[in-house]
Amino acid sequence: FVCGIGTKGELGLGEKILSSTVPVRVETFKDKNIIQVVFGEHHSLVLDSLGIVYQSGQILAPDQILDERDQNKTLQQEQQEEEEDEDMDLTEEELRYEFEQVKNIEEEISQISAGSFHSTAITKHRGEVYTWGSNQNGQLGYGTHYSLDSFKKHPARIDFFTRHRIKIVSIDCGKGHTMCISKPGKIYAWGGLHIGSGSSRYRINVCLGLEQVGRS
Repeated sequence: FVCGIGTKGELGLGEKILSSTVPVRVETFKDKNIIQVVFGEHHSLVLDSLGIVYQSGQILAPDQILDERDQNKTLQQEQQEEEEDEDMDLTEEELRYEFEQVKNIEEEISQISAGSFHSTAITKHRGEVYTWGSNQNGQLGYGTHYSLDSFKKHPARIDFFTRHRIKIVSIDCGKGHTMCISKPGKIYAWGGLHIGSGSSRYRINVCLGLEQVGRS
């Protein structure tokens, strides 16, 4: 059940119901066992008991919408824009009014989290981390700063943890940063806050002074 304002599709109730003051059942999940629901600024993620992730809402940050449009403009379109102002309405490609299954993840998911405009997921058996969405602050963990090439519409695995055989058991997103905990209890952080070891925010850092958790 969902309620509130969902003009960007974050309620997942379709284009005809963009707000509700009372809880409304999401028909997409009427026959599914849902174990986790998380929200970003204008998008929602849902995880079912089979480890499948669904998303609805705005999947691009506002400035990335502009950048993608600029990249795809023809000279004729640019000249036309100079003659008349264009509305900033989002296209169907940039909004999802109903929940759709998230693709590109090879394994069942055990946990999900959402930042303002980015999303994360942990695989159930291997503890691998997948991220997608905005990478303006390096919050996707790919070791790169913001660019159109680094923005991900679909999940991609963070190779750092797989390469070093680090199994992640918990993850959480802030507005423009991400933190997670490994099986041995180490905390890793990356993105828009200068946390951890104090090195580049675009790299994954161990949080100094908080290297182990969950132990007495």
